[in-house]
Amino acid sequence: MLRRSVLAVLVLAGCTSQATPSTTSLAPEPTGPGRLAVVDSEGDIVVMEADGSDPVEVAVAGEEIGLAQPIWSPDGSRLSWAQVSGEGPAYAISDLEGEPTVVPLDQFPYYAFWSPAKDRVGTLRNGSSGVVFEMITLPSGEVELVEEDAPFYFSWSPTGERVAAHAGPERLLDLGVGSSDGPAGDTDDGYLAPQWIPDGVLHVSGGDLVLVSSDGSSRSLAEVAGLTTFVANRQGTKVAVQSISSGGGQSVALRETAAAVRPNVVTVIDLDSGEFTTAAESPAVGFFWSPDGERLLVLAPDESGAALVASVWGDGGLEQYSAYQPSPIQLRDLFPFFPQYAQSLSFWAADSSAFVLAGAIDGEQGIWVQTLGESAPELVSGGSWAVWSP
Repeated sequence: MLRRSVLAVLVLAGCTSQATPSTTSLAPEPTGPGRLAVVDSEGDIVVMEADGSDPVEVAVAGEEIGLAQPIWSPDGSRLSWAQVSGEGPAYAISDLEGEPTVVPLDQFPYYAFWSPAKDRVGTLRNGSSGVVFEMITLPSGEVELVEEDAPFYFSWSPTGERVAAHAGPERLLDLGVGSSDGPAGDTDDGYLAPQWIPDGVLHVSGGDLVLVSSDGSSRSLAEVAGLTTFVANRQGTKVAVQSISSGGGQSVALRETAAAVRPNVVTVIDLDSGEFTTAAESPAVGFFWSPDGERLLVLAPDESGAALVASVWGDGGLEQYSAYQPSPIQLRDLFPFFPQYAQSLSFWAADSSAFVLAGAIDGEQGIWVQTLGESAPELVSGGSWAVWSP
């Protein structure tokens, strides 16, 4: 079952009608790796140091309460998560010291994304006719229904004042926060989340990956075909892109607008020079930029298809690390929609020195921290979910 599931992640996002699942503003350079937020073996949410020391229990699960998908606020001062209890579904926000603020919701929110301004959290949930996009305003806890469509993916502007959304098959929305909506445009089907970077919004239009600037002008970056996934680094200098296609060769065909990315590989495009670099020669289940924007964590099925191999691309090429079997929760909920999740959470340490994996290695399930340059990861906790603070 796991073998089929790992390989199926590469196509699930293209065939599901539910979209689960921004670029954050630049923060001061971190002085250390940061802290891990973990859903442990008991289902509790625990914050700990990078080596697993000094664990602090933030929220406790039980027979009548379930906790899911903790994420950090952009400055790492707060933690939030979805929960469901006898009182119904809710979203919780904690400063890690007192009792959390619990915001009741009509339905369970299966994805959340903090505004870079730290004053709102955007959430997605199921609705009667599609995916519902709601906004939670802090500290009041006011909930506003913004849009409903299927699929639905979104990205915050770097200032947190606007949202770009891929709504339905072919609508690109520019949604104001606390102001009137901007003009809507057309976008292609066959990709997932747009991404707002400092220079504009990345999305797919007319068969090209394009960058639309604030003045409305559009620049073609690459010709794409098939199911396309892309993630830019937070600096907006590089974008990793992958197009999954069952047909076509491996040659790069030139057009007047842009060069075509090779199908079924991971390509990094330098947004200043336009240079293409192949980061991985096989399809990936997910790829995630380090906070410094220089390294790309690539997770791809091994030859058996039963596990994922973690590799890191950088100036020195692709360095392979451990193979692991991802936790069922991340395999089901995160990887099929990784371009959305890559904008709202990080598998990387704040100082880009290590990355975290949630899953089993050699049959041992838990949270593993892989320090760059080390031969093997370290088991730091039991659990099924782990994300790093900014």
